[in-house]
Amino acid sequence: MGAKNQVWDVRGGDVTSYGVSPQDLGLPTISVEQIKGGGPDESARMLRGIFRGEHGPARDVALLNGAAVMVVGGKAESLWDGLD
Repeated sequence: MGAKNQVWDVRGGDVTSYGVSPQDLGLPTISVEQIKGGGPDESARMLRGIFRGEHGPARDVALLNGAAVMVVGGKAESLWDGLD
């Protein structure tokens, strides 16, 4: 989530390609160091924070991944809809 990413949207045999950045989705830019776990204990601490609703880089990544899952699963039309 540190730069623009290329997305290939495949629907019914049609492929649309576009770039999307965290800012395009209303999310902050974050670095790998902000979400890199230091081992099982650190990763578990980050995950528990997400489950408690703590705001921060780990939560932002989880939200974006969840939005992508919703698009792939047909529950949202776009990443923007999935984040809404």
